[in-house]
Amino acid sequence: MALSKAQIERAQRMARDEWESSEELWQFFETITDAEELHLYADGFNWDTGVEELRRVIRHPLCDRGTAFLIYWRGAPGFMSRYADRSETRSPEQANHYDLLREIEQKMMDGQFKTHHFRYDLKNDRGIDLTQRYSQIPRKQAIPREMYP
Repeated sequence: MALSKAQIERAQRMARDEWESSEELWQFFETITDAEELHLYADGFNWDTGVEELRRVIRHPLCDRGTAFLIYWRGAPGFMSRYADRSETRSPEQANHYDLLREIEQKMMDGQFKTHHFRYDLKNDRGIDLTQRYSQIPRKQAIPREMYP
């Protein structure tokens, strides 16, 4: 189903952090009725604000595999794979980021994302091959094969 103009504007406004209160942001997640709205939010998300909102996206029952792949690969798994576990991260924010990526991996391996309507090209995300991003950094853990759509 195509999103209405109001749904598009709402998702874009939330992604740009233009919400009036945290209650308004949480209400946004509670009232989403279309996976495309979640995808649009994730696609426009401002990563400088932390990852807690993205955790709400991946835990939403309408979250699509393509949306989860988008969040995962934009979350720089190549960079985070330099850590053997969360205790090696350098800040609470980085630990939260690490946890988000591990949660997406687990959900993907467990088949928890029930739909795959949105194609995600990790080798051409806005013209960037994200599989090569941070490839020069030595890795302490591999990116699971399930994370390559």
